[in-house]
Amino acid sequence: MRILPSKIPSLDGLRTVSIALVILSHLAIRSTLGGPVRNFFVDFAKNGKYGVSVFFVISGFLITTLLMREKEKFKRVDLGAFYLRRAFRILPAFLLYMLTVLLLTGLGVIFVDRRSFLWAVTLVSDYANVNWYVGHTWSLSVEEQFYFLWPLLFAFCSRRTLVVIASLVIVLDPLLRVLTWYAFPLQRMSIRYMFHARADILMFGCVAALLFDLPQFQMWLEKLIQWKAPMLALLVFLFFPQLQQLAGASHHTEFFLITVGFTIQGVAITLLMLYAIVRATSGAGRLLNSHLLTYVGVRSYSLYLWQQLFLGYRAYSAPRLALGLCAAVLAAFLSYSLVEQPMLRLKRSLGAAQKPPKDALVLDTDPA
Repeated sequence: MRILPSKIPSLDGLRTVSIALVILSHLAIRSTLGGPVRNFFVDFAKNGKYGVSVFFVISGFLITTLLMREKEKFKRVDLGAFYLRRAFRILPAFLLYMLTVLLLTGLGVIFVDRRSFLWAVTLVSDYANVNWYVGHTWSLSVEEQFYFLWPLLFAFCSRRTLVVIASLVIVLDPLLRVLTWYAFPLQRMSIRYMFHARADILMFGCVAALLFDLPQFQMWLEKLIQWKAPMLALLVFLFFPQLQQLAGASHHTEFFLITVGFTIQGVAITLLMLYAIVRATSGAGRLLNSHLLTYVGVRSYSLYLWQQLFLGYRAYSAPRLALGLCAAVLAAFLSYSLVEQPMLRLKRSLGAAQKPPKDALVLDTDPA
């Protein structure tokens, strides 16, 4: 039976893939390049939102694994310690970013309206249309709402019950999205950002973690790998925008996404993630475990936060976008080195979090 190692660097590599998709999408959409080159990159960049789905699956998997190990070790989940750990991990860099946005708005360098700022800083922007500079906080809002609700269930439910709950969310969430589609016709293009409409993507990771150490699941997974299912999942991953276009006219592609599209995404991403874990010595596994990809993956949260500020919301020339990308990378490096790491060390020194199991996962699960 496979046991998860204390650190899963393959998943850091997957985070790098995810943040790369997000950044490439912004670069392509904002570029003033014309002709077939831009068209190619714009088509490929449609996978950017898919990159956020990858973050969601990884977060569901790692948070569930951490909670399982804590419950096995201590026979309980310390909710207060969990929420405090999440606060130390997420809030310092996030609040620094929001403070920077507020300062730059005050100086007239950028503009973020008060409404957008309030929705974003309270981490509920997944239910509002907000300004570009805080628009990416929708995914942070989804993650934070998940971090609040899922441990509550974990604290009071058995593993079997959790599997049932997560599976029901996966099955019923497409129906919930369709109901939202017809109940709120003016919000149809925003459904993809709402927590209740993306909960199933998180639950794919949760179910995978809950079942991972069961012999029957590992036998089933081994068969899927032998059947080359991960290769099919990779093709779906790469060509999902084209698959979505097969749904028909543009107003049908969004409906395809909320009915079966997110489910297809969840299955494909989960298969790729599990393959990266159990085949870490394969060619793909070695690539994901490479120093460069794991280095970037660990810093993907900071990079996701700051890229939104520097890539802008207007069309820019290629040199301007390259300069913006360099500035985003520098800001992310400084944020990680000067804010995130010191706050994590402070958390440990103050004993703010419950002492984890000796073999607990080292987590860096925040999105993108």
